[in-house]
Amino acid sequence: MHSPELKKCEHLTLDLALGFIINGIEITNVYDPVRSERGSMYKIGELSRLTGVSNDTLRYYEKMELILPADRTAAGYRLYEPAALERLRFIQRAKMVGFTLDGIKELLSLRLDKAHHSCAEVKQMTEDKLSETEQKITELRRIKDALKLMNDACCGGDISAEHCTILQALETGEPITQEVSC
Repeated sequence: MHSPELKKCEHLTLDLALGFIINGIEITNVYDPVRSERGSMYKIGELSRLTGVSNDTLRYYEKMELILPADRTAAGYRLYEPAALERLRFIQRAKMVGFTLDGIKELLSLRLDKAHHSCAEVKQMTEDKLSETEQKITELRRIKDALKLMNDACCGGDISAEHCTILQALETGEPITQEVSC
């Protein structure tokens, strides 16, 4: 016999990490014996949802030792402490400003042992990244200028590509010196 307050739902999705989703409405704070037993530990899917980082990427980060699970459930699911969430957010911020995973790994080691490292070390890493970025920008500007010159030299008309200045420049390596008229 059903309780009068229970209604039949057309669509029910059970998500053990978050609760229930009924007809597209998420109902959280549902008792989850796994979560209750593990306290505030996160499963990989929970970290993925909280950070927008895919499960595969999280596993890769684990392989690279950027994050490590604290434990595993009896079923073998990875469990992460809340510190892993903050570590992932640190990784995301560092990636957004251009640090590579190797650089991020170094930053994380500095972060974990701040007392034995100086601001100068972190600043040097940042200055190196800034210099590298400036070099890339210079290279991209050179590429942009070359593409613009090739584009401007081509009439883009219906003439045969046998006379295409872009193809000729790429084939011969000779600089384009004048605009071609169609």
